[in-house]
Amino acid sequence: GGWAVDSVTDMSSMFYGASSFDQDLGWCVNDGVDLNWAFSETQCESTSCGVLHTAALSCGGKPMGDATIRTAVDLWLSDSAAAEATYGHISTWETAQVTDMSYLFFRDSTFDEDISAWDTSGVTTMDEMFEGAQSFNRPIGGWRVDRVTRMYHMFGAAKAFNQPIGNWSVGAVTQLENMFRAASAFNNPIGDWWVDKVNDMSRMFEDASAFNQPLSSWRVESVTDMKEMFQGAKAFNQDLGAWRIDTVTNMREMFQRAKAFDQDLGWCVDYRVHMDDAFDSTACEWTSCGVTHGICWGRDKNRSGVSLVVVIVICLILAICVPLAVSFCFLAGTFGSCSKHKKTPSSPSSSDKV
Repeated sequence: GGWAVDSVTDMSSMFYGASSFDQDLGWCVNDGVDLNWAFSETQCESTSCGVLHTAALSCGGKPMGDATIRTAVDLWLSDSAAAEATYGHISTWETAQVTDMSYLFFRDSTFDEDISAWDTSGVTTMDEMFEGAQSFNRPIGGWRVDRVTRMYHMFGAAKAFNQPIGNWSVGAVTQLENMFRAASAFNNPIGDWWVDKVNDMSRMFEDASAFNQPLSSWRVESVTDMKEMFQGAKAFNQDLGAWRIDTVTNMREMFQRAKAFDQDLGWCVDYRVHMDDAFDSTACEWTSCGVTHGICWGRDKNRSGVSLVVVIVICLILAICVPLAVSFCFLAGTFGSCSKHKKTPSSPSSSDKV
């Protein structure tokens, strides 16, 4: 398997009749090489002993860029045989120079090829990459995604997808909204993701009906939008009480129809945050799942802008100033009353003169 066979042009009958030979060579052999009878009467004849016989482009040939990969994928989805003849098998494409993989398999309901070997180290955008790819369920947990900043709707409605991607390094991602929306099979742990740069998680797990994994260690301090985040995630019932939700401004319908959800979150959410129907049709609906919606006194930092220190200072000022003001008013009123009612001697009238 370690042989460099790039310069070989003829391998015909190479292992013919080697009846004990049963190796997975892992070679990629250009389609101009003669492989007739190369593996006949070997133990691995049915798999060509792991040798891929394909176009020169895919065997160490020209790397693909953003434009080329879109053309190649479009052709693969419409005529895979023609695409393979032109670019080689999709599993072998050289993708190291690709930066944008958004929408590649958008709403293709039949695609389910192994693309786990793709080099994604240069990719920055994966928006809607598998949106609506209802059959796709291949292991891509080994992909490098540390440069990706956008994963908007990446697996939305990818109903079959349920692969481990918990080791992905998503520290550069800012948008995760709709990522698993209606991904009804997905239920793999992603609790170790570093999401401190994410600002939008709206509808992230909406109708992800199987998902029920711990997310308590997520740092969500940068998130502003969590609307409908778990709406319809009917299996989800994890403790999120440790989340710092100070920056969130929208929690509308956040857990609506998450029927299994029954947690005492203990959050204090500022009165200006939208929380319409946030806990509607949950098991803890009648207690608002332990969430107080109002003015959050005593928080180190909260959206009302009133800290505990400020409250104490105001109380001290009132405690000192109000009594002084009352005393001043009382004294002022007393003096005014005295001056008003004090009798002054009048000049004697002419009738009083003797």
